[in-house]
Amino acid sequence: MSSGIATVLSDLFDQIAVAVFIISGSGSLLFSNRAGQAMIDEGWPVRFTNGALTGIDTPASEALKKALDKRHADGASDQAICLAIAGQGRPSAIGYLRAIPGADTSASMLLVTQTGRSTAYGIEGLASSYNLSKAETRILKHVVEAQSLPEVAQRLNLSLPTVKSHMRRILSKTQCSRQADLLRIVEGARAYFYRPRSEN
Repeated sequence: MSSGIATVLSDLFDQIAVAVFIISGSGSLLFSNRAGQAMIDEGWPVRFTNGALTGIDTPASEALKKALDKRHADGASDQAICLAIAGQGRPSAIGYLRAIPGADTSASMLLVTQTGRSTAYGIEGLASSYNLSKAETRILKHVVEAQSLPEVAQRLNLSLPTVKSHMRRILSKTQCSRQADLLRIVEGARAYFYRPRSEN
């Protein structure tokens, strides 16, 4: 993989609110995104010890190791792991261990989510990730509210050709061929993208 592609992927992963860890078969940490590094810095619900990713306690660490061993022994696909139970002012945390398709079979991706923590900013995060302009983002918000393009044009006081032009650019940037595909991406983005940083 070229360094340019690696940089783009790293930047994209850093915009995702779910913690993403790439770990080797032995548990060595190969990569963490911004949300993952924040968890490591906080020391909860995972820790970074002697170059390896571990749970916050023995049961969580053993559950993670068992899931890794199972994935490598019999090719187990997605596995859910309880990393922490809610208590003492902290939410519960669940890890999802996944194989990385087409990659070295010893590497796995661990996605960690915490219940009850609001990290969902949907459209704004999606717009930031796909580099949508402010006008495109505004139009996307209205389309998501189940408005037709003529209704969007009327509400925003724009011509219909202008709205259609913006929609073509949105579809192109998000690599969607239909509006329905775009709406599915927006729905999926609701839980995963950070609010973009405000411009000064």
